[in-house]
Amino acid sequence: MSDSYLLFVPKDPCFIPEQSAIDKAEGFLRTIKKSDKKQKTKHCKRYAHLWRQIPPAIEHDIVEELTLFHGMENFTIPSCLHCKSDITKWWDEKMAYLGENLPRTETIYTKWSTPCCGQEVSLLELDYQNWGAFGCFALMIDTTKTDIIHTEGGLSLVIEKIETLLKTPVNIVWQHI
Repeated sequence: MSDSYLLFVPKDPCFIPEQSAIDKAEGFLRTIKKSDKKQKTKHCKRYAHLWRQIPPAIEHDIVEELTLFHGMENFTIPSCLHCKSDITKWWDEKMAYLGENLPRTETIYTKWSTPCCGQEVSLLELDYQNWGAFGCFALMIDTTKTDIIHTEGGLSLVIEKIETLLKTPVNIVWQHI
């Protein structure tokens, strides 16, 4: 069985919330449970009451050096922000540069010309389409035990609440292991 997580990563890659804010956000996420309505098989319906009692796995990660929190099996290298061309080789080179030049919190803002159209962009400016985000902090929830995460209206409400509790706007990253 594979695991799926939803990560909330501050849009400011250097932002780390206060512990009290992290505790409140984790507490909120623990209230989100799987409902009986989403169970599709008789086996699952029979044990649905158990799912309601098991809160989703929630954890947070704080790292000293800026990292790319990514979707694991879901991750795809972003295309050029301006012309949508494939920039895989360029992106790999820039990620290697980022890894070799510490502190990353300074080099992440460096802008480089893309090989396709010559536009200058930083790695932060690329569109990772919810498969990656740079940061020093991530709040993670196991999505196999939640329903509200999978509904469009529900997800936007969850994001809004997390942003309020953490006191910062967030990117989301869908992670599949």
